[in-house]
Amino acid sequence: MQIAPTPVTAASTGPGGGGKSTIHGLQALRFFAAAIVVITHVLNREVNLYHPYPLPRAPWMESGVDIFFVISGFIMVYIIKPTTTPGAFWLQRFTRIAPFYWVATLIAFAGGLVAPDYFFGRQGWLYALQSLLFMPLGENAGAHPLVSPGWTLIYEFAFYTLLALCMLVRRPPFVLAFGLIALNLVLGSTLARFVPWLGYYADDLLMLEFLFGMVVAFLVRRLPLPAWTGLPLALLGMVLIYLLWDRPGALPRGLQAGLPSLLVVFGVLVSEPVWQRHAWMQEVARLGDASYSVYIVHFFFVTAIATVFQQNQAIHDLFGPYGYTLVSVVIGIGSGLVAHVLIEKPLLALVRSWLPARRPATRAVVPARA
Repeated sequence: MQIAPTPVTAASTGPGGGGKSTIHGLQALRFFAAAIVVITHVLNREVNLYHPYPLPRAPWMESGVDIFFVISGFIMVYIIKPTTTPGAFWLQRFTRIAPFYWVATLIAFAGGLVAPDYFFGRQGWLYALQSLLFMPLGENAGAHPLVSPGWTLIYEFAFYTLLALCMLVRRPPFVLAFGLIALNLVLGSTLARFVPWLGYYADDLLMLEFLFGMVVAFLVRRLPLPAWTGLPLALLGMVLIYLLWDRPGALPRGLQAGLPSLLVVFGVLVSEPVWQRHAWMQEVARLGDASYSVYIVHFFFVTAIATVFQQNQAIHDLFGPYGYTLVSVVIGIGSGLVAHVLIEKPLLALVRSWLPARRPATRAVVPARA
């Protein structure tokens, strides 16, 4: 079965993606990845609030982050062309993730001064500044910025910056970037005590997941599969994530979750013709536009709701663990959808209007598959 070429836009990437990507399956996957991150954060607090807790933690759902990283690596292969300039690319990526994250960080900092229990505590200005600048705050990924989910943006920002720098040497930059990331992963653990930030980027081999996304781009071109096999492959990838997550003697996260995430992303891309045939699936995929807002904003509301339940015994007992979990998940995701419409989109449009005008870029296409 032949399918029409599917445009890929620069919008559809990572938690910082957005816009109206025409890869419907990938859009839906982005929303799914953000949603399971919300769920795992809610369950972490449910376990702390209720004793005994009927709903256990689901740490494997943190793999939404790993899926985002693989998506980012895949998309970059298609939006960067020999004609792409390093400055234009870097500005587009920077303005996509930074302004909204900066607003969230400033709100968290100010809110912490006024009502620390309902935000993320009262923090110093230097910590907030380091968070704003996407700076590693320690030697491993456990050192989170002020808005905790922003730790992934430190990796995303480093990946985009590395690609822009590599473009100064060769275009497209992927072979060079692949080699530099691999070199960092090899040297990072041994040089971490001398260069701590290098250890951060080598921690748990997370940067491998961007490379896996590049591999997915190769597989999509070279390994045609029937569209009906895509979603079962993606489901198999999620099952593998669940089975392999945090097992004793496990491999680093970049392999343990990254390889199954590669399978998830590849499977969803293979299934794209199915998404193109069904209007209702395309409507579901539109939720992916808000994945960045959901990923960032939910943490504010999940934290505040947990504080309300902790400090008010009547509400705590009235809703119980199931009610708490349902309310937190719905408000966490819903707040992100609202923030996308009211804050993220207008803010992005405003910031992009300040950028120098540039010629329309030719959109890349995913080649037709047999």
